[in-house]
Amino acid sequence: MTTREIARLFLVSEATMAARITRAKKKIAQAGIPYRVPDGPELGERRDGVPDVRERRAAAYQTVTG
Repeated sequence: MTTREIARLFLVSEATMAARITRAKKKIAQAGIPYRVPDGPELGERRDGVPDVRERRAAAYQTVTG
């Protein structure tokens, strides 16, 4: 999903959303939260939720774009 698409979902400008994403990434880095791909059972649990997220994203996008 692009910054532009996310901004449209949140009803803000692309520049505003880009700034929010940048600030969030900096907070995550400063907090020392590592990026990692889950393994074993945790990966399966997360993967099971992917279709729900896709459906919600598609529904939200259609609402915004008409």
